Amino acid sequence: MVLRDLSQKLQEGMPVYPGDPAFQARPLLSVEKDGMNVLSLSFGTHVGTHVDVPRHFLSDGAAVDALPLDRFCGPARLLRLPHRPGEPIRIPDGALDDVRRDEILVVRTGWEREAGTSRYFTDCPVFAADVPERLVASGIKALGVDLPTVVSEGEPRAMHVALLSAGIVLVEGLVGLDALQRATFRFYALPLRLAAADGSPVRAFAVEEGED
Repeated sequence: MVLRDLSQKLQEGMPVYPGDPAFQARPLLSVEKDGMNVLSLSFGTHVGTHVDVPRHFLSDGAAVDALPLDRFCGPARLLRLPHRPGEPIRIPDGALDDVRRDEILVVRTGWEREAGTSRYFTDCPVFAADVPERLVASGIKALGVDLPTVVSEGEPRAMHVALLSAGIVLVEGLVGLDALQRATFRFYALPLRLAAADGSPVRAFAVEEGED
């Protein structure tokens, strides 16, 4: 069994989505002065690798603490959809045929190479207009991506609304997907139990059976 970390490191100075609060980790107590180390943390709910839940775009949508843990973990399938500059990300015909209902679909576009840069957000690739409908029809319970957000051609919020309205949890900002050796694995992206929250940073990881 191999565990593969798919999470960004949270640290001061890291780029965040335009308009979101910066990540801050400031010493509150220290061993030298207080006998212990304690950090004071300040961050937005969508910093680094994080989950979006229905509350993010739907006023009456379920919040993080209202969703069962099994919505954020389970059998997963990797789908490689390499991003080509100037083109929307498309799902080839037949690419979802093996996807099972209530699986987690993890999409690798290669955009994680831009993580840590401002371009990661400003030039983020978009999906083709038919992708949200096809993902909803596939019956997945969660979608993981190596993008900081999911946007399809047309209205910027349409993909979020379509997927979250269908109960599909989003895991955005994944990294390390190129290290995955298998097309199927177990995936975990457990959020903090934040009351009434629209999202949360996560420690996402994959569990692959067998050895490297």
